[in-house]
Amino acid sequence: MIRLFLRVLVGIVASIIAKRNMLCVAIVVGVMCTIVVTMNMRTIPAQSWMWIEVPLYILVAWVAARLVMKWRRTGLANCSCN
Repeated sequence: MIRLFLRVLVGIVASIIAKRNMLCVAIVVGVMCTIVVTMNMRTIPAQSWMWIEVPLYILVAWVAARLVMKWRRTGLANCSCN
């Protein structure tokens, strides 16, 4: 559960840093996390319930990007990164 929360946090941070294409950046981060976790689970024996969690990384990245897009519309996530 903590790993999934960290993935949400990574997706949110990636979306906040991106000035444009927040959804694309978050999905790329989600896909990269999915690839890394899949490679890790193929080399280290994992429990079957962990395989169910792997596709959720892309879904969680999408939800995080949508959340940041909503924050930006309402003015909660104004990032002055230049």
